Amino acid sequence: MAYKRARDDDKSLPVKPETTMYVRPVDVSELESELVVESFTDSQVVEKCGGLCAKCHELVDVGSSGADGAAFVWKVPLEKSHSATLANRLLVHKRCEGGTS
Repeated sequence: MAYKRARDDDKSLPVKPETTMYVRPVDVSELESELVVESFTDSQVVEKCGGLCAKCHELVDVGSSGADGAAFVWKVPLEKSHSATLANRLLVHKRCEGGTS
């Protein structure tokens, strides 16, 4: 915002100035928690969910590539949960994937 205000006052400044990005190394001790990763398959997710969509609770056609087909979402987003585990993975319809529960 400060640059925009300065440019509004002085039109000789470029619209898109060249800037360098400052990248700060991340210290491991700064991380809230480590990512927990568990090995599992899509069929294990389907079995865990009983073949039902976690959002609309209707049967998911895992063989379909259409709207009734399977999509997999994180119950709690990885950036919040730090947990890439079977317990955090859900089965949903492709049509339900972007909607809210």
